[in-house]
Amino acid sequence: EHDIYVVKRMRDPEEGELALIRLHLPKEEIVEFTVPLAVIAVKESLRTALAKKGVAGLPHQMNHLTTFIMVSVKELQYKVKAEVMRTQFGWVDGDSKFILGDREITADGVFYSPPSSTTQDVASKMYVKGDFEKWKEVFNLYAKPGLEPQAFGALTAFGSPLLKFTGLKGAIINLIHPTSGSGKSTVLFMCNSVSGQPKDLTSMFKDTFNAKIHQLGVMNNLANTIDEITNMSGMEFSDLAYSIS
Repeated sequence: EHDIYVVKRMRDPEEGELALIRLHLPKEEIVEFTVPLAVIAVKESLRTALAKKGVAGLPHQMNHLTTFIMVSVKELQYKVKAEVMRTQFGWVDGDSKFILGDREITADGVFYSPPSSTTQDVASKMYVKGDFEKWKEVFNLYAKPGLEPQAFGALTAFGSPLLKFTGLKGAIINLIHPTSGSGKSTVLFMCNSVSGQPKDLTSMFKDTFNAKIHQLGVMNNLANTIDEITNMSGMEFSDLAYSIS
């Protein structure tokens, strides 16, 4: 009853080939999602995957829909090369595009870039929400005299994408204050708010070392924030510092 069709072929480093599917429901916004070809090839698996996105198909409809989606993918295999899904955010394709969450930002506009299995968890925390004017009002609290260190830390959200053009691979800015409640964590949250969810994008000292390195790699050209590093062991912090630089 509702429009559903395959938009393009994608290739994920972990899941292999996928189909990007677009769904139009009468009372909802247009939805785009990916389904692995390995799932499409199995009717019941496809039915489950589509049902999670709102496709309420009767048994005879699913028979036709399974055939339709598979034929669509086969047709695209003749026409276009599969797009490689991104495993990192930041600059790609000779610095002509910038990946931010599920968005591909270019000189020609902003396009949907489906997150890969590597970036999916972090990308889900990057979305537009809230009032832009109110956000600017809050961020500009750092414009007061005496808050220059906090402003410098928060503004690295805008400086980080430009760092690679200086020839440096990475840099660490460490916010230190002898007492708690001085606003160190808030600086990290303000920095993250430029890209997405302020708190959820912040790594914590209790995250595993592998989790910290994974997020560091995914964020790539974006600022990566870690709170309460004084609770990390010296050896772990040493390894992390070398990885960043």
